[in-house]
Amino acid sequence: CQELVVNGDAENADGAGWSYFPMWSSRSNDWQPNIHVETLPNGSVNKFFRASNRRWHSDTIRASLLKECFVKGLVYNISLKVRIQKDVPLKYYVQLKGPRADGSGWTHKQPLKCPEQMQDQGWVECSGPLLIDEDYEAIGQDLELEVIMDSNQDTSPWAVVDYDDIRISFASGPAEGLKVDGGITTRWSPNAEVHITSSTLSNRDSQNAIIESIVAQADGSATLKLQTGIDAVISEQEEPGQGVEVVLVSRNIVVEGEASDNPQLGGYLQVFHTPGVAQTIEGVEFVNMGQEQGKNRFALQFLYTGDVPGTSISRNSIHHSNHRCIVIEGTSNATISSNVAYETAGHCYWFGHESIDNLIIKNIGSRTNNNIGWRDRISGHNDHEMATYQIYSPLNDYIANVAAGSDGRGFRMYNDWRTLGEDLVNTGKGSLRRVAMRTFKDNKSHSNSWQGFSLYDFEQFFTFRDDINVPVFENLMAYRNQNHGIHANNIGSAEFRGGVIQDNQWGVYIERSDGILIENMQIKGYTDLIKDITIPSNRLKLCRTQDWRHEGLTMMNTRWRYGEHDNGNGLRMKNVTFSDYDKNTDGCVSSWPIAMMNHKYHDTHFDYVSSWENVEIVDSRGYMFDGCGASQRWGFDDIVINDLDGSLDPTDGSAGPSALVSNFPHMTKIFGDKCTAYADNCMAYCTDVCLRTFYYNVEQFETENWKLVISNTNGDKMEVSGIIEASDNYQFTDAWKYMKFPVSLPAGTYTAEFIDESGNQVWPAFIEEKWENPPDCLGYASPSDITILKPEVSGPSCDELVRNGGQDASISTSDPWLHTHPGVEVAVGLGLDGSDAIKTINRKYHWTGLGQNIDTRCIKLMEGQYFEFSAWIKMLDSSGNPANVVDPDREWYRNMSPILTINAREYRDALTKQFIYTTEDRDKAWLARPYKPDGWNLVHGLFRLPENSPRVFWELERAPDNVEFIVDNASIKPVTCDPDMLLKNGKLEDAGVSKYWDTWGGEVGLDIVTGYGGSGNALKAFKRPHLSHGPAQIIDMDCINAGERLA
Repeated sequence: CQELVVNGDAENADGAGWSYFPMWSSRSNDWQPNIHVETLPNGSVNKFFRASNRRWHSDTIRASLLKECFVKGLVYNISLKVRIQKDVPLKYYVQLKGPRADGSGWTHKQPLKCPEQMQDQGWVECSGPLLIDEDYEAIGQDLELEVIMDSNQDTSPWAVVDYDDIRISFASGPAEGLKVDGGITTRWSPNAEVHITSSTLSNRDSQNAIIESIVAQADGSATLKLQTGIDAVISEQEEPGQGVEVVLVSRNIVVEGEASDNPQLGGYLQVFHTPGVAQTIEGVEFVNMGQEQGKNRFALQFLYTGDVPGTSISRNSIHHSNHRCIVIEGTSNATISSNVAYETAGHCYWFGHESIDNLIIKNIGSRTNNNIGWRDRISGHNDHEMATYQIYSPLNDYIANVAAGSDGRGFRMYNDWRTLGEDLVNTGKGSLRRVAMRTFKDNKSHSNSWQGFSLYDFEQFFTFRDDINVPVFENLMAYRNQNHGIHANNIGSAEFRGGVIQDNQWGVYIERSDGILIENMQIKGYTDLIKDITIPSNRLKLCRTQDWRHEGLTMMNTRWRYGEHDNGNGLRMKNVTFSDYDKNTDGCVSSWPIAMMNHKYHDTHFDYVSSWENVEIVDSRGYMFDGCGASQRWGFDDIVINDLDGSLDPTDGSAGPSALVSNFPHMTKIFGDKCTAYADNCMAYCTDVCLRTFYYNVEQFETENWKLVISNTNGDKMEVSGIIEASDNYQFTDAWKYMKFPVSLPAGTYTAEFIDESGNQVWPAFIEEKWENPPDCLGYASPSDITILKPEVSGPSCDELVRNGGQDASISTSDPWLHTHPGVEVAVGLGLDGSDAIKTINRKYHWTGLGQNIDTRCIKLMEGQYFEFSAWIKMLDSSGNPANVVDPDREWYRNMSPILTINAREYRDALTKQFIYTTEDRDKAWLARPYKPDGWNLVHGLFRLPENSPRVFWELERAPDNVEFIVDNASIKPVTCDPDMLLKNGKLEDAGVSKYWDTWGGEVGLDIVTGYGGSGNALKAFKRPHLSHGPAQIIDMDCINAGERLA
């Protein structure tokens, strides 16, 4: 068994060297692997096998192998040299196959997959380990070796393939023992059972063995000789910190549930409502404990024992549990330490909402299985989503614990927005998300089917509002997990300090989380070590699903929260190293050290403010950040990451602040020759700049093809296109959707202007200027650096502030009408006199409606002036019938009748422009009386517009729920001052309604009745609740001068 392939070098078969025996052909009627000879450049003669006249990609040289050498636990090295004659690159794999001894079919294993090679490369060697597992042992005597070409590449005419130096050489035998610390030999004994955790991505590759003897070694160590051999495992010597754990299962005291095939009949130990009584449970082996579907029937449970200082739950062994391992709820000041568990159902270690001030240290769980399905779980619990450590309380200390393999997650920390007590009743004690997390450090998680660490809902930031009092996850190790090493979701701010993240499909995945710091961490991809363990035996491996991307750090592309006091930062990294993403990933659709998440929450503007320092990326391809994927999949073309110390500079020429940006002219052109493209990353590196991002939000109508032109004092220009989050007309006409023009600049002096497709200077009705948080470097732009240029506007241009309102022509398009979430469309033929109008769509709520932006230049031109609003409106219920529920005599806040609201956007601080909010000035116009359910009604009012607001938007709203609007002849005009007509519509003849009139004080009814003397109209006030309540009208005070006498 030293060498399994006979004559693999084609040199020594029959003495003459020309027989291909024992090699043979998979298609012997067409070709044989004849031996050829060549003279090498050094003058030596080399013989090799050649397969010509091949008819299919799987036509291959074959060799029979000695089945007796395939013993579980043996490790061989497999290698060969291949040369191809074909004008396209080819890759191939070595296959071992044979019929199973039990007659159940064939086994096909591919222990070695070789990368593409070209014809001009000549001989190329490929090698790797071959680990013999139970699949090989199951094959009968007919075991064959094949070399199969890739079916997509090797097509007619088929390649001529040369083979040489085919070898399968013995490397090592099955492990017969374990080398451990000699100082603890007294804790081991012959015939004791040990559990050895998994070396692979699968927790099911863990092993159990029985100690035969213990032998002291001269170096102070001890060897535990086992009764049977075990599969090769990763040791601490091979990978410090990631060697398998070996735990003693046997104890002298055993508590065992009655043997039964029914998982609902296990035993259980419960300490229940014993406050102030210290408990000691140490050194016990618990077997067949816990009852599936049994409430509070877990292997070992402390249930609302209260404060129990001095309590120790330590050095116990729990295995083959039907439901959980150790459960702590309503208990404080207990120590849970050095317990071991394996082959347990549901969650293993479980810490409830009201477990506080406990120390959980140096525990280990392995083989947390999925025996409890969704239908088997307790109501209100989620053991079907098994985690070795299920943590609901951040108020304990979790130190140096190990999750060594789960069918679900290793550690799952979920903080509820409540504090649930006994029987999951809300205690009213508040949100656990916002309390200060205790210590969480030195914990390990490996060989889990889902995530190593799943960290959800940490909102401590919102209690303290600073970057100091935040959760700290220290020195975490997450390796060999099938999905994520660390998956962080909804974290308001946190620090990840130290640790190693290695051999996970996704290393660190950040989702819905702002204000994240990663410091002093190593993030490694697909290392040779895990490849050697997973590939040879066809065990679970990374990238086993073709559409899975392999990523070290997956970061967000937009912030999650935008409140004034939220953490406006994205990701900070300091002293972080990425490596091993450039090898062993042939099966991955892509492999990147850093990439963006595969979905977006808002528009395609990157606002995840990020600064990195001393970040090292080791990648032979030059891959660093997947800017191509961010751009091509999701449209993010304005990425900015400030590099504080120049460590990412591809030329190594920068020692100060620089920036990594999307490689597009709208990001780099203004910097001249400072930017160097990062090949294949769709990114550029711009030296000696510290960039701060801001953006202009403008009206979306007619601005799709506009450009924002940024110019500096040197005459350099940069054109920026707008972006909007709108997939259909409903989204496009949303009042809170903008055309956004983002820009990132260093300090300087700049001008900004908008131009249309023809290059003409234009104005987009309004501009909201919003600045992101300052970066961590110095020399960034500020609001005072930018001057906005805009075309002047004349008085006649502002005589009518409503566009496409139907005053002079029928409404033919819904532009520029906006909605606050009912939707808008043209009402064909439904307007006044059969013209077209504008209408809402599916208006459900009273606070929704329709309206338009107002050109802010006109507001500035007519600053302080009164304006008159009028619009004709017809209202229908959801069935299209007249809306009989409207009552204009109720106060506006009763939401029974439409009113005009003026929405003004305001800066909290006009100097920084970092936060902008909306003020709502309601009831500026109202429904004239009488209301005609089956006809057109007038909405009318006089008002002043807010001054110095970057955006003003008027809206008709507040009619009852499920009432649709049809609007025509809408108008806002400046009021012409007439001192002889201060009281308007005094004769009530204007349109026959109470135009200009409203009520003063309380809910007063108004109506139009027959006038004095039986002719004309009069205004009737009724239901007056007080002598001071009655009709009222706004007076244009601009028409009155001080000292004038009025009559």
